Amino acid sequence: MKKKWMFVLLIILFIWAFYSRMVVTRYTVYTEKLRWNQTLRIVLLADLHSRYYAEGQDKLARLIRDQDPDLIALSGDIVDDRISTQGAYSLIKRIEGCAPIFFVTGNHECCRNDLEKIKDELEYYSVKVLDDGQVITTISGEKIRIAGLEDPCMRKCNVTKRKWIRSKKDLFHKQEDMYSILLSHRPELFYLYDRWEFDLVLCGHTHGGLIRIPGILNGLWAVDQGYFPKYAGGLYVHNGKTRSYAQVVSRGCSVNPNSPRVFNPPEIVVIDIKGK
Repeated sequence: MKKKWMFVLLIILFIWAFYSRMVVTRYTVYTEKLRWNQTLRIVLLADLHSRYYAEGQDKLARLIRDQDPDLIALSGDIVDDRISTQGAYSLIKRIEGCAPIFFVTGNHECCRNDLEKIKDELEYYSVKVLDDGQVITTISGEKIRIAGLEDPCMRKCNVTKRKWIRSKKDLFHKQEDMYSILLSHRPELFYLYDRWEFDLVLCGHTHGGLIRIPGILNGLWAVDQGYFPKYAGGLYVHNGKTRSYAQVVSRGCSVNPNSPRVFNPPEIVVIDIKGK
């Protein structure tokens, strides 16, 4: 009898470990830049890699719409450089009009030879492409600054990471009078984000560290961070030069059989920004 229950437990553990249906992860951050009773809801997606989840992406689109977002942030690698782009466009067509959509490139988009065409296609579907730029928009009656750091493809640009970082250090200037959000694919560049003093930074890139052990290991390995990455996924608070700011790292939307996810289901992230 004992062996039987051990076998059942192992089966349950195996199913839990390799559970790959999309989950919704929620975080709440607070700010004095919104009215005390004001809430701004962001849905964050990253690392879709042009993959499908159901026929026509209907289930994923419906899940996003059900969150009733005020803003949708796409923090890179929505389009892949190795497979057809149709999975990405299919999703974006189905969430067009749900909320304002903002996009910044990831390393896979930037390594494509048709990057400008990709940007044009996204803007055709009413997506605002933030390539080293920023916009000021009004959402739910509040003025919000939204900026995007275009990701570098070091191989394609033929520059070192250090040289690229130096070239970007004065890209954005702080604006104290409104809530400010930065979309950037790479979470490990927080020391660069410190200079610009955004209130919230939204990232991806890590795929959740691939393998997790809940309560023990947040991620085993992530690109550009190596083993036991500090920023594998979740909500982080950084103490910048003059103030603290929040950073949310998505564990990504893609399921790739060549990169197994253990205790690490794909996710969409919902961030509620509340005035205090």
